[in-house]
Amino acid sequence: MVRRSLQFLYFYYIAVPLISIVAILVSFVTILPPRDIVILAGPEEGYFANVAASIRNELRPLGINAQIEHIEDTTHIIDRLSGADTSGPHLGFVAQDLAATPTDRVFSLGMISIEPLWLFSQATGDIRNIRDLKGRSISIGPEGSGVRVLCRRILNLYGINESNTTFVNLSIADSTVALEDKQIDAAFFLLSAKTPVIKRLNSRIGLQLIGIEEAEALSHKISHLERVIIPKGAFEIRSLRPGKDVETVALPVTMIVGKEAGDALSALVANILRENYAWETLFTKDYELPSFVYHELEPHPAAKDLYESGLPYWVDIFGTRYGLMISYAAHPIVFVFLTAVVIFGFVITYAEIVPVLISVRDLFRR
Repeated sequence: MVRRSLQFLYFYYIAVPLISIVAILVSFVTILPPRDIVILAGPEEGYFANVAASIRNELRPLGINAQIEHIEDTTHIIDRLSGADTSGPHLGFVAQDLAATPTDRVFSLGMISIEPLWLFSQATGDIRNIRDLKGRSISIGPEGSGVRVLCRRILNLYGINESNTTFVNLSIADSTVALEDKQIDAAFFLLSAKTPVIKRLNSRIGLQLIGIEEAEALSHKISHLERVIIPKGAFEIRSLRPGKDVETVALPVTMIVGKEAGDALSALVANILRENYAWETLFTKDYELPSFVYHELEPHPAAKDLYESGLPYWVDIFGTRYGLMISYAAHPIVFVFLTAVVIFGFVITYAEIVPVLISVRDLFRR
């Protein structure tokens, strides 16, 4: 009896701790973020690409190598992420109507910017509003791009379509060159105000920025579209570029992550967004961003908590990388740890009760 008890205790005091330590180490490995990830971004001249490059630079010191894949058909980024596995792609962007798009395989990491719809035309021409585009040659972006999808919907409301107007499918770079060389009458761009292309076009004396007077009405007809005002002199005070307040529409830019990417990567990227995209812009005030505006997208729990409460306590102890991992991704470790505590509790209880029971038995035998 005593020998079997000793074997039992030896097993639990030696084997159980070793097994628990191994289980905790294995659990820790499973929550580590992937070392190599893929970010789906738009054209190299666009805002998605700029943000992707910034995130890549921020992730590098954390031991994560990010590869950026530039694609023109940005409306399909969410589809690519929805069908991805752990090998990627992992991160991407949306700035579009998601009413007919499956979203159950991605999380939202929050809106980080607002992209206005910019309409530039020749300053010497007779285009003064969006209705004047009928019968002209205009660039509305490549097939599958967010700007093309939005432009077709808006222009159709004005009775402007391919039957009465020449739609040119040019990239951001090609649209810029064609507009400056007067090869087309006008061009649409769906980009952040901070994008170099937009700053460049606004500085061109030979070009003018055209507003959309019906922006408020349009914002009620197309999901997630909102009315914005580009302030007079926003790009140049001295020479007044633009020369007056310009009313237009805009779409929110939200970063998304595939659900197979893992909680650790999601938490790390959410913290990068929190630290870099919370500041005032032409259309938002400090700390309004990141925020969750697409009701079709489920906010990632870690991102939501970070934006509402800030960095967790564990970051002060273990640093940003491991602190965020422990706070938001260490569910397997917690489970193994608590299981080990319960087992040891039973062992200790057993070790204390058995001698008492033996003494009571011997007492009654006398």
